Amino acid sequence: MSMSLKRWLFRTFRPAIVAARTLWYAGRRYACPVCGGRFRRMRAFTGVYRLRGDLVDHFTPNAICPRCGAGLRQRLLFAVLAQRVDFTRPQSLLHFAPEETFFEFFSRQPALVYIPADLEPLRFLYPAALQADIRAVPLRTNSVDGLVCSHVLEHIVEDEQALAELCRVLKPGGYAAIAVPIYGATTYEDRTLDAAGRERMYGIDLHVRLNGLDMRHKLERAGFAVETLTLTDVPAQYFDLTARSAHVDSDRYVFFCTKR
Repeated sequence: MSMSLKRWLFRTFRPAIVAARTLWYAGRRYACPVCGGRFRRMRAFTGVYRLRGDLVDHFTPNAICPRCGAGLRQRLLFAVLAQRVDFTRPQSLLHFAPEETFFEFFSRQPALVYIPADLEPLRFLYPAALQADIRAVPLRTNSVDGLVCSHVLEHIVEDEQALAELCRVLKPGGYAAIAVPIYGATTYEDRTLDAAGRERMYGIDLHVRLNGLDMRHKLERAGFAVETLTLTDVPAQYFDLTARSAHVDSDRYVFFCTKR
């Protein structure tokens, strides 16, 4: 079954699925900043991936919103944006590889000129999205007020070229919320790896490196002032802060940037 068909089936039966999940998980312990739901617990994230050659269980309890499906990184990113950006103020927002929950929220904001963008928009069933290569964005210099780019750059070999492009299209003083999976302090990258080697070392063959917290230096070189934010910088009820896993470790950071 193709991914497009799976997405269509889920969207067709989504109201019934969401209603059942919301009722089953209903409670007050956790909150989702994206959809506003309250839950006694959240859905678990499951998966086993290789990192640097070792097989690592990424199982994480209370990781996924039962109502809207927002995972750790989506809830963190949304919470950071909600703290720092007033979406009732007229502005333009460029959003690369739009997550479904974010796409729906941003599309409903009357003051927002929303520009979803992807290299293959139809793959995500967003026919109105801008077709764009992040390494050569087809927008004017200093043309957008803000941008969101989450878990995209780990797929891009020329990530510094992409960051330079994101900075170029952003207006001076504009904001950029950028996230990549983070694995420790220092980035690991081996461009000699083939697909099997990338899967063995990076967990997914479509990833081209394991980013570290030194990612902020790339952002600074591109022209951004950078603030590194994590789970404890947003309201505690959005996350199970007792959960420990490789998934939590990799998805716990957002770089909130301002164009200098």
